[in-house]
Amino acid sequence: MRTLQQSLRECYQRNISVDGVFGPATREALLQVQRSVGAATDGVYGPETRRKMKWLTASGCAYRS
Repeated sequence: MRTLQQSLRECYQRNISVDGVFGPATREALLQVQRSVGAATDGVYGPETRRKMKWLTASGCAYRS
């Protein structure tokens, strides 16, 4: 969960805590990112969202292969 939250913060500039809890702020940030990347806007972190969003890596934000 922390990795998702860090990626939402750093790659998509969402102002959420990195606390490991999928609370309302994380869900709202995920919904916003899903809309922006063209994933199903359901607030669920699943395979489609994982494929379409950028992730924080050691060298910056990148898509997973």
